[in-house]
Amino acid sequence: MTQALSSESARHVPLLIQYIGYYAGQKGDNPSELARALGMTFGQWQALFQGRRSLSSLTALQLRVIAQYVSIPHLAAWVLAGKFHPSDFHMPAVSTVERATGMQRILNDETVWPFLPPQALTVSAATQTLLEQLHEGEWEPRRSRLPSILKPIEAAVIAMEQVALEKEGNQ
Repeated sequence: MTQALSSESARHVPLLIQYIGYYAGQKGDNPSELARALGMTFGQWQALFQGRRSLSSLTALQLRVIAQYVSIPHLAAWVLAGKFHPSDFHMPAVSTVERATGMQRILNDETVWPFLPPQALTVSAATQTLLEQLHEGEWEPRRSRLPSILKPIEAAVIAMEQVALEKEGNQ
């Protein structure tokens, strides 16, 4: 259960469960220890792992514990559990010129651009708009923390968008 998943089986296991399994393997936790570390019974963990229990049924406290266990921000755990959808992060329509100007401001900000993952330039327009809004808006006072906050959240949103695109492609 805590072993690395084959690429075929990993496709059907939610990313949050994959993270938990990976970290359990890194920490050497067996399934019972893992369940205890997550504040659940072995049966609850098994139900989540086997897909008999939805990740969206997890409580805020359970998601906080899971986020700590896998070392991601709490918001990233909420996204990965399906409590938020990538569209929840979409900003009102922004023109291509406005978005390009906003991304250029981020690239010109020497406290941020060195930490910006290369994928930031190729993510969806909505994600670029989110990055620009976070950079220019409320997060301004916390600028030194911005990169570490954005990377896992962006990765979670990108992963969810890719899954949604794959599902659309299979229909």
